[in-house]
Amino acid sequence: MLLILTPSVWIVWSVIGIIAGYMSWRLLEPVTTMLVDMPVGIVSALASGWAYTRVAGSDDTDIYVSLLVSAAVSGIVLWLLYLVRRRRIHSDGQN
Repeated sequence: MLLILTPSVWIVWSVIGIIAGYMSWRLLEPVTTMLVDMPVGIVSALASGWAYTRVAGSDDTDIYVSLLVSAAVSGIVLWLLYLVRRRRIHSDGQN
């Protein structure tokens, strides 16, 4: 049985992205600003949650799993952003 993705699911994915962006901004070295980390976290959480429900379906269990997937993917994307920005900063400083 497929459920329609309600606004509450989209809101929870957005909150997961906000929390991931804030944690990334606070916990990692300050190589990016909060204005970069928060939108990247939100977009990656929304996109990964939506993509998971398209692939796996959107029944009750899959919605809960999509929350975990959106948190994990958002964290990975923010970590990759951190690595890219850190490498760029270090390479600019050596020249």
